[in-house]
Amino acid sequence: MSRNFPPVGNWELVRDYEIVCAVVADRKTTVAAQRLGMSQSAVSRAIAAIEKRRGKTLFHRESGRLLPTAEALDLYREGSAALSTLATLAGRRGEDRTERLVVTAPPTLLQYFLVATVSDFARLHPNVTVSLAIAGIENLAGVVAEGQAAVGLADAAVMHSGIATELLLDTDVVCVMPVGHHLAAKPWIGPYDLDDEDYITINRKHSLRSSLDRVFSEAGVRPHTVVETDVAMAAVEMVRSGLGVSVLNPFPIVRDRMDGLVVRPFSPTLSIRTNIMLPANAPLPVATRRFVDFLKERSRAALAAMLANIASGPDTR
Repeated sequence: MSRNFPPVGNWELVRDYEIVCAVVADRKTTVAAQRLGMSQSAVSRAIAAIEKRRGKTLFHRESGRLLPTAEALDLYREGSAALSTLATLAGRRGEDRTERLVVTAPPTLLQYFLVATVSDFARLHPNVTVSLAIAGIENLAGVVAEGQAAVGLADAAVMHSGIATELLLDTDVVCVMPVGHHLAAKPWIGPYDLDDEDYITINRKHSLRSSLDRVFSEAGVRPHTVVETDVAMAAVEMVRSGLGVSVLNPFPIVRDRMDGLVVRPFSPTLSIRTNIMLPANAPLPVATRRFVDFLKERSRAALAAMLANIASGPDTR
């Protein structure tokens, strides 16, 4: 399909493309202004002027965000192609430009999965600068929706009109206990096994907590809660210290080495979806798409390692 690229010398149209593309990608004039080297008010005035010239609305404002219309998305696709062509003609291929990618996740996903994954991605893509940021479950969706991060990871149910999700992994919860625990001899753990057992539980703001509370209630059992935490890796370390047992999402805590820990399947099956969160209503930049694909590739390797650890006997190394 042919495209109408800006004629030579029509730099006003080129600037229109740059501004629209930045606002579609970032969805906030404050972030787009930083990218463009302009003030926020200048970006707002420029968008208003472009809308006036075209006679069409490009963005709708919702909860402090700018949601692109179909016209804006068409301009984004057209502008991206035009700007890429101009960059090539100027001898500045897109691959030579440094791109910045902000990725956010809760502490456990960041520490146990993203740190190593981002390190490998950075070595393969030296022109992409990745910035890692910790965010709690309650803040993740807003951070991504408002354009403060390009990618978010969450293993709890998150509902937000400003984000789109892609499945990273679907896993079943496991029971984690210290080596030498009397339950380690069992091939799997059920709610009756945990009645009055010293137990480290996840905070109520996690969807897993409500599912487990329901399982325990239906079984008529009550584990002896010694600590409540909203950080899974903290629960793992307390289990390792011998404080009690915990029922957790195995991703990403069940890794290649599980020194001092035993992992057993939990029944009934409780599935946890770990999702990639992306801004809704905006095409993904090339660097973001590459990173998302890389995350999925690495998650498949992590899943294989998890299954091997869950199936193996106690780790006494």
